[in-house]
Amino acid sequence: MNALPNPPPRQQPSLLGKLTAIGGFALFAFFVNRVGLEDVTAGIVRIGWGFLGILLLSGARFILRAAAWLRCMPPGHGLGLREIVAASLAGDALGNLTPLSIALGEPVKALYLKDRAPLSDTMPALAVETLFYTLSVVVVIAAGGTTLFVLVSPPAIEGLVTAVPIVTFAMLVVGLHWLLWNRIPLASKILQTLARLPIASTFVARVEQSILDIEQRVHRDYPKDWPRIVPVAALHLAFHVLAMAEIFLVLWLISDQPPTVLDAFVLEAVNRFINVVFKFVPMRIGVDEAGTAFFSDLLAFGATVGVTMAIARKGRMLVWTSVGVVALIRRGLSLTPFK
Repeated sequence: MNALPNPPPRQQPSLLGKLTAIGGFALFAFFVNRVGLEDVTAGIVRIGWGFLGILLLSGARFILRAAAWLRCMPPGHGLGLREIVAASLAGDALGNLTPLSIALGEPVKALYLKDRAPLSDTMPALAVETLFYTLSVVVVIAAGGTTLFVLVSPPAIEGLVTAVPIVTFAMLVVGLHWLLWNRIPLASKILQTLARLPIASTFVARVEQSILDIEQRVHRDYPKDWPRIVPVAALHLAFHVLAMAEIFLVLWLISDQPPTVLDAFVLEAVNRFINVVFKFVPMRIGVDEAGTAFFSDLLAFGATVGVTMAIARKGRMLVWTSVGVVALIRRGLSLTPFK
């Protein structure tokens, strides 16, 4: 079996990476201590064999996103769902373990398949799938935020602080989809502008063709016909439904208060928001506990339930990250440069 390209020389962790890890662990310890280690441990014990259900639901979500990526591939790619799932797990593992996150994890998904299909097929299709997934995340976050305001009516200042980044993110994502839908060559226009600047002309000449090729392939793979759009959208919808089911299951297992579908929907929106904003934090350590505890408390479940839920999510992430690391090792990609 062919190995992936040799990795670059080993690099030491950056100062930002060290500070991020230290801050995350400090925040994690603070919230666990705040709600009480014994209560958190009791909640984890209550999950018990229910953790297998959590693993199944999360594993099914990997399959759904892999299927969506497969649907965005051009004809004749020759890849199967099993290969795409393995590549997704491998990239997700690196994205979870390093501060580089998407900048490292997403390209690795395509590199994992390099000896099965050319990057000119896998990378643009992956970019398109990620764009559609991001659009679905925007919808979930916006709808979940609206639902939260209806349920708990937070103070105006808190609503404003929450709404501004959500609206800004939504406008950026929707604007990018509008550019792709209308086949507007944004990269070409930016390069033309940069080429007029003497300081950037040499750099533009070096990367121009590569960027234009990527832009053309993304436009090629971006679906504009409904028979292609609907299956991708349906797969992403199913992804979020299963994520809600996972949250509902955890709440049902650890909380004395019966959860509702709306509770699960709001907490899924919170989870997506944390993943977007703090994607650079490995395993979302600390920030997941803090954010989930805050919103779980708002919904009257209590901060302890939120922290326990976040820790259960860490356990699930560690399992699938381990599977992804094994897939990377089997394909011959060393992890040492990313430590």
